[in-house]
Amino acid sequence: MLESVAVMPCCQGRGIGRLLLQKAERYALDKGVKALHLNTHVLMKENISLYRKIGYSAGRRVSEAGFERLYMCKLLS
Repeated sequence: MLESVAVMPCCQGRGIGRLLLQKAERYALDKGVKALHLNTHVLMKENISLYRKIGYSAGRRVSEAGFERLYMCKLLS
């Protein structure tokens, strides 16, 4: 489970988030992990778009602690 990935607003749009996610995927693969899971707020359209572009699939949508969250998953190979 990816707990948190963040890029400072002044540095967004430079591919840093994508690089952080790729590093997490390589680390997970090295540890024998078969899939990564994350969640994001349903209004974070840019994040959801990025996650889909790099292979994450949308799963369930739930309301938790007052937030509408979308759970996503990527199978690693």
